[in-house]
Amino acid sequence: MLHLPPLLCLGRTRRVVIVGALAACCAVLPLDVQAQAIAGAVTRREDASPLEGATVSVAGTSLAATTGATGRFILRGVPAGRQRVRIIRIGFAPIEQPIDVASRATATLSITMDDLAVSI
Repeated sequence: MLHLPPLLCLGRTRRVVIVGALAACCAVLPLDVQAQAIAGAVTRREDASPLEGATVSVAGTSLAATTGATGRFILRGVPAGRQRVRIIRIGFAPIEQPIDVASRATATLSITMDDLAVSI
């Protein structure tokens, strides 16, 4: 007795439709979700120097990045539309900045952070 996998038992037209639909879902959805990004730099207001170690995150998501020695960051896989970006670093006033992220594009953001006044 010959045993055929379930997909092979379907007619040719149904196989083509099912395989085509699966391929479309797998190919299109991940590209659309991953296509947007936010890139930029964080500097210190006092002397305009790059600010290393600042955490940049997109509110309402798990997306986050830490600035490097040049103060630069990139967040990939950002949902398209209006987003709120949060920037925090110890010793500096936190910032929350709105930004519009176009579909399949990289939005740019330049942030200047103020030192926190410390009282003893």
